[in-house]
Amino acid sequence: MIVGKLYVVGTGPGDPDLMTVKAQRVLRHVDVVVGYRTYVDLIEEILPEDVEIKRYGMREELDRAREAVRLAADGFEVALVSGGDPGVYGMAGVVLPIAVEEGVEVEVVPGVTAACAASALLGAPLMLDFAAVSLSDHLVPLEEILERVRAALEADFVLVVYNPNSSERRHIFEAFVDVLEEIVEEDRPVGIVRNAYRERQSVEVVRVRELRDLADRIDMRSILIVGSSRTRMVGDWLVTERGYSSRTGRNSSE
Repeated sequence: MIVGKLYVVGTGPGDPDLMTVKAQRVLRHVDVVVGYRTYVDLIEEILPEDVEIKRYGMREELDRAREAVRLAADGFEVALVSGGDPGVYGMAGVVLPIAVEEGVEVEVVPGVTAACAASALLGAPLMLDFAAVSLSDHLVPLEEILERVRAALEADFVLVVYNPNSSERRHIFEAFVDVLEEIVEEDRPVGIVRNAYRERQSVEVVRVRELRDLADRIDMRSILIVGSSRTRMVGDWLVTERGYSSRTGRNSSE
């Protein structure tokens, strides 16, 4: 009996140079690559010419997962690609229950998350405790999303925001800004990164009071990082301080 294997591969933010060595090695030896067409297009240059590619559209996550599991069950080595890290708003949680049910061997290959990519471009905003939230209400009700936003801000976490805005969900972005303006001061810095490490990349830091008027520049390809009370600009960099400067005479390498 021919036994296949399914790899769930994190492809990082988009630049093949930021993929892990393990991810590139897997993608170069599998028989089939399955994934959302945008993510596949970003990595196609490193794929071998003879690999079979199956592209899918947005919101076809279950179809992608089922096809990848079916192919692995038929004896093929399959890579199901996922932008960023497959375990962070990615494909790992979708495909693992299906693979377990079908008895297919799976390996999850981690990748650079969108949060880490955006943080690197902004400076060091994630140096202290942070939380992440997606503003997409496709799977989570808006009320729950806003409760989580409120809890994170009231606890003074740095807040990473995935899927912040779209033409279909402008009202959610507006509700998010309402909560921001209610809880944090108006000059709290907010980093906006669009198309991190891809073509047409943009990086800027604004203030909470400016965010509502910038809605047209923020979309599903954007990541927002809302600073905490310890976040400030250091030159051109957005930095959340951990307090190292006050710990004179101590080893602060942790």
